[in-house]
Amino acid sequence: MTVNELSEKMDAIELMEWLAYYKLKDEKEFERLQLEIDKSKSDEYHANKLRDFFTTLSPMATTNDASK
Repeated sequence: MTVNELSEKMDAIELMEWLAYYKLKDEKEFERLQLEIDKSKSDEYHANKLRDFFTTLSPMATTNDASK
């Protein structure tokens, strides 16, 4: 299929969606983009994610059982 035929069958938005889809199928490219996105997020976002992680930890999971 030529570029001309392709442009007649889909608009620019659909073409860009397909390009993004195939680009993200590459695992290394996906990881690179994910790191770029994470870098652009605020310190507050990262602090909240860390806080959420810590709240999921069970305090009972790390304490010694005194009854033994």
